Amino acid sequence: NTVSVSVKVLDQSTGNPIQGARVLLEAGAGGDLPAGTDIISGLTDVNGDIINAGFSYTNDQPITGRVRKSTGAPLYKTGTLLGSITTGGFSATVPLITDE
Repeated sequence: NTVSVSVKVLDQSTGNPIQGARVLLEAGAGGDLPAGTDIISGLTDVNGDIINAGFSYTNDQPITGRVRKSTGAPLYKTGTLLGSITTGGFSATVPLITDE
């Protein structure tokens, strides 16, 4: 079964999407994947999104992750992600605080 895993990154004060934020979403302990396995690794698009539309779901998978924009103004502090990928997939919105 294939499910979608997505992260949206927004500026906390304006609500605007953040393009170019680095997202790292990894498998946590307790699922089928070894802890630390990359699930999403990359930069957000113009809409502040990064998506893995083809995650192969077998059982609930705990996840952990972080988001940061540290190149190009404005800069943002690191945001964190926790949760689980379920039969419905995983979707999270991460608001980031400016770091300037």
